[in-house]
Amino acid sequence: CAMVAHGPVLRTLYGSLLRTARSIEALTNKDNAHFVGQVLRRSTIKQFAEASLVSLVSKPFSAADGSSPASLVREAFRGRGRHLAATEARSTCPPSHSLDDAFAALRIGNDILSWLRLNGTLHRLHETDADVLEGACAIADALRGDGEHCLRGTLAEIERYATEVESLLEADSVARGEVEDLLEIADEVKTLLEADGARLAGDAAGRLRTLQRINTILYDKLGLKGHYGSGDFADISRGSGIDQALARRRGLPIALCVIYRAVASRLGLPVQVTNFPNHVLLRLETEGEGAVQTAEGSEAEAGAGVDVSAVTGLFVADYGPHGPEVVDVQVGRYWGEVRLVATKVTGDAHVPAGQQSWWARLAAGDGGADPPVGVGAEALPLVPPLPSSAPLKLEAGVQLADEGFVNPRWEEGASLEVRSASSLLLTFGEARGSDAAAPPLLFERCDPAGLWFVDAFRGGALLPPQVCAEILARTGMPPDQHAGCLEPAPPASVWARMTRNLWAAARRGGDETKAVFWEGAGCGLDEAAGRAN
Repeated sequence: CAMVAHGPVLRTLYGSLLRTARSIEALTNKDNAHFVGQVLRRSTIKQFAEASLVSLVSKPFSAADGSSPASLVREAFRGRGRHLAATEARSTCPPSHSLDDAFAALRIGNDILSWLRLNGTLHRLHETDADVLEGACAIADALRGDGEHCLRGTLAEIERYATEVESLLEADSVARGEVEDLLEIADEVKTLLEADGARLAGDAAGRLRTLQRINTILYDKLGLKGHYGSGDFADISRGSGIDQALARRRGLPIALCVIYRAVASRLGLPVQVTNFPNHVLLRLETEGEGAVQTAEGSEAEAGAGVDVSAVTGLFVADYGPHGPEVVDVQVGRYWGEVRLVATKVTGDAHVPAGQQSWWARLAAGDGGADPPVGVGAEALPLVPPLPSSAPLKLEAGVQLADEGFVNPRWEEGASLEVRSASSLLLTFGEARGSDAAAPPLLFERCDPAGLWFVDAFRGGALLPPQVCAEILARTGMPPDQHAGCLEPAPPASVWARMTRNLWAAARRGGDETKAVFWEGAGCGLDEAAGRAN
């Protein structure tokens, strides 16, 4: 110590602490001041802290009354300087406890700034109504800690995925146009369908087909998968960072939702992250006055006469382990045989979107073979309607395949019960190759312009509101709280949830430093989001 003059040392400490205090002052707001105070009070600063940093939260931050962080640092040094002046004549070294306490204060101040800067960034993004992707990328930058920023690269990657989805949609549009030209749909059939309240499949399923094509790019082509890992901090941090999730093709539900939403928004779909508990979902807003038809509506029609030509449009059913899937049911003619044909709008790993799921025989034909597997429905609209009294039971066939649409095959022996124009029950029965004990699939009519939810963690599975309500009911959540879980979450709430995931993982791993960092990074975000709403 004799080789170092204490004057320059103290001047350097003074300047560093003053800059640190000013930075803390600039970044502290009414939403995070409480936590800043908690961290300071938990610190081990001794005599220096009594006169400076702990006092930062003892009274309002106001330069006018001398209580600002910077003024408190100056006051502390003036008091400490008078004590040092008295000892200067007796020693060439400053008192060791003074330097120790000052250095401790500087270290703790810098630790606070490390998370307060990220917190300040997230609050500024909230105040400027920034996209949720921007805050997620800021969190990813902090996780990586190399000083680089991933937003620009992530945006470029998202744009590339959106362009690929658009290319697929354009190809779909061309293919549908060629089919419609060949089929020459009769005007009187269009009039009949419109009179029955049905909507043409090309328009009705447009939003849902776009979602399915997003699934094709993100999950089938890129191989994006949901992944929790072991639950330790390393796995949670890799699954939370947007750049890491894209690079590793693995991510937590909230990270995959942010990625999915970014692609969907660039395609014009109004998709938002929700407050769904435990496992975040996306919400596709209604279009116009669309609303999902409920099972109660279908039951009300049971027993009435059913015009089979009206049993067309979009239906949803729970395909067991694959979750809810949407099919487009149309009436078609196959080598003289008239059938109801269900083509998947959303698919799974075995039978993907665009492939036929099942058919039901309406009228016998010339005994020709089934259409080739893997080819879209060669459907002709039914010219004469086929009136029937509900329920009507029809012979049916189902398409089965191994994972990856390997070894696709048609199996007969199933049956379709037309309960009403809005309710169809498919029973597997003696369908060869299928599990005869498998529960039947209940298809209920749905409105593609209504409210839908997307599970980005499970391959982009499409969920109607009633399915989400059933999931919430199984968790024991009271019904009056369901609506809040399904509402869109403001970006600030999404960022707060991401930081909580990281805080919880750090606590489980016993890393108190990381736990404090992520607790501080997210402090005040939920409160700020609540005021905005």
